[in-house]
This record gives sequence, structure tokens and C-alpha cells, in this order.
Amino acid sequence: MAYLASLGRARQLVEPPVAGTEKQPAFDANADQARGQVVYARNCAGCHGPRGDGDGPGAAGLSPKPANLAAHLYSADRVGFALWNGVRGTAMPSWRDLSSSDLSAAVRVVREFHIASPEPAPPAGFLALGEQVYADHCAQCHGEQGAGDGPAVSEIAVAPTSFVAQRASMDEALRALRNGVAGTPMAPWNAKLSDAELSAVAYFVRGFYNSDYSSHARK
Repeated sequence: MAYLASLGRARQLVEPPVAGTEKQPAFDANADQARGQVVYARNCAGCHGPRGDGDGPGAAGLSPKPANLAAHLYSADRVGFALWNGVRGTAMPSWRDLSSSDLSAAVRVVREFHIASPEPAPPAGFLALGEQVYADHCAQCHGEQGAGDGPAVSEIAVAPTSFVAQRASMDEALRALRNGVAGTPMAPWNAKLSDAELSAVAYFVRGFYNSDYSSHARK
């Protein structure tokens, strides 16, 4: 079964290469979608699930859990960077032995899992409140500009989310804030922040997203 092969691969390559030790290829935004579906089913669905919901048959045995790809809007560079380098502190390995065309095709498929839905505009004053909450409680890990490069990064086993490179749905952002993310340093904030503060910072961090973000820009 394909998912068993992908799980075996994750165990073998669980220590990803050091980011930047090899040049990351350029990924083709118009890659073959059909080929990408084959690559994804063979190598990714075992953990991330057939529709990217993070519910593959191997997900139960992993901590932290595989990302819910469908709940996030990713820049192409973010997906490519994860495929090329793996994700520090997780079971996500690098996939550098795949061809650049296969990687490009997988990037396309992953990005297309997310389907945006209309969301209400934040109430007046919410973004200002969210900015203050973020500065007080989040920037130490996630960075002043949300790029996952805060001063505490070197002390954290699992890389903090870059909000510049990926944007969670509002529901997903609130879930992470209220419940934390098991297997990572991200703790629940519902006992320390009010519902208004949680909603405000969820709106605020989602504003960091830049679809044209490049991981190489801050090197």
C-alpha cells in the first residue's frame, strides 16, 4: 500500500537536510496536475490524507500531527521549501530524490486543496487589539513580522509557523489558539486571553500572508 511506503520513507529520512545546503529548485506553477495527484497519493496521502485534511492512516502515530493542508492557503515557495528541506521537529522528511517536475506537480496539488470561503470583515478596532496581543504574546516565537523567526526560535524544537508563507482559515487559526498544537511548543491561550483577544489576534496574524513570499528573501 502506498501509505506504508511513505511512512517507511518518513522514518528513514526523518532528519531533514539543513536548509540551504543545496539550492532549492524553481517550482513550475503550471505543473501537471494529474501527475501531481499521482505523486501526492504515492508519497503524501499516507500522512496528510487523500484530500489534505491531515487524516491519513499514518497520522494517528505522529506527534505533532501532519498539517491539515486544506485548512491553509500556502505560498508556492512555502510548500516547495517543506518538500525540499523537510520540517524541523516533525516527521516530515525532505523529498529531494524526486524530480523537480514531480515536486512542482506536488506543490500545485497541495496548494489546490484549500478552497477559500467568504469571511466577514473584522469589527472596528479588532486589528489594533490583535496587533497588541501579537506583540505581547506571539512575536517572541513567530517574529515581529510573522515570518517564524522570533528571538526564541533557537530554543524551540519545532519550527514556529511563518504566517507570511501560509494563512490558516479563521476556524483553523482559532482552533490553534484555543487548543494549542499537540507535539509543539504552541500552548492553548484560552485561559490567558479573552474570546475577543483570541479572535482579534487570529484576524491580525492572517494579515501577514504574502502569496509571493520567498523563503530566500531573509537569508
